[in-house]
Amino acid sequence: SVLDVAFNSIEGNIPNEFAKLSALQFLFMGRNKLSGYCFPQPILNLSVLVGFSVAYNDLSGDVPSYIGNSLPNLEIFELDNNFFHGHIPSSLTNASKVTLIDISSNRFAGVVPRSIGKLSRLYSLNLESNKLLTRNMQDWEFMDSLANCTELQEFSITENHLEGNVPYSIGNLSRQLQILYMADNHLSGVFPSGLANLRNLITVGLSMNRFVGVLPEWIGTLTNVQVVLLSNNFFSGAIPSSFSNMSQLEELDLDFNRFDGQIPQALGNLQMLRFLNIPNNNLHGSIPKELFRISTIVQIILSSNNLDGTLHDDIGNAKQLTYLHISSNNISGEIPRTLGNCESLEDINLDHNAFSGNIPASLGGITSLQILNLSHNNLTGSIPTSLANLKLLELL
Repeated sequence: SVLDVAFNSIEGNIPNEFAKLSALQFLFMGRNKLSGYCFPQPILNLSVLVGFSVAYNDLSGDVPSYIGNSLPNLEIFELDNNFFHGHIPSSLTNASKVTLIDISSNRFAGVVPRSIGKLSRLYSLNLESNKLLTRNMQDWEFMDSLANCTELQEFSITENHLEGNVPYSIGNLSRQLQILYMADNHLSGVFPSGLANLRNLITVGLSMNRFVGVLPEWIGTLTNVQVVLLSNNFFSGAIPSSFSNMSQLEELDLDFNRFDGQIPQALGNLQMLRFLNIPNNNLHGSIPKELFRISTIVQIILSSNNLDGTLHDDIGNAKQLTYLHISSNNISGEIPRTLGNCESLEDINLDHNAFSGNIPASLGGITSLQILNLSHNNLTGSIPTSLANLKLLELL
């Protein structure tokens, strides 16, 4: 009752003889070289099929409108990374036992069926990288329906053609929802207020949209969040200090927005933070020394802002720091000698600032260093001979 031929180099389409495998429950043919200009018809005869995957192949065509009637016992449905097109069949919701749907990276168009809420056992729905759209409130009705999927934990509709404001009904989604991706659409309006209800979120991805306005302070009430991705929008105002309440936060990406004000010192309380990306904004003030006391910090990217002041000696405490990008600001003073204590650094970009004084010889002790860019500053003196010890250095 199981046929698994995934991760091979099988070519062509699924043979018609497969229609005779009436007892087959699991058919996994992902990551092959299957091709064809229509949905594999033999599959529709396998009425007891529970798991079906043809992910990562070269199949195309419309998915039959009656697929949910033909495969009523389906639980796992993976068509991702093919060339299927047309609308998502509303009959798919007749397969009421479905727990996982992944049709990402295809060419599906139209709206998400409003009957999606019939799938009460659904825990993972991946619709990303298609041509699905919303142009009016009626097109968003699937979101109201999706609230009936009380087991839903993962939902992605990234990289589609969604337009307009995210409806408040997003806040009615399952309280178990952990992963939410809606990036790379044409979404607008302010930060979706309905998200305040989704207290178990771990990942929030809203990058590459047209959101505007100030981030609300209540965002800090999402205390289970580990990843916040809001880059490439038009958010403005101050960065909420309430981010510091997200004690599990590992990644904060606010790149390419219009944030102003200072970097909150309270971000230094995020003792799990690994990636801090806030370049290409309008931030001013100095870089809080508290950031360098986060033992887990791997990446600090604050380039292309209006930051000033000096780079604090406490940077030497950031033993795990791998990437330090603070170029194109107005940071002045000497480069701290303690920077040489950041033994994990691979990439240092301090260019286009107002640093002065000598290049610290201690930088020669960062044996993992591959890129050191100190150009366009006011540095004086000679290049330390210790830099010759940097055997991995590719760019100076």
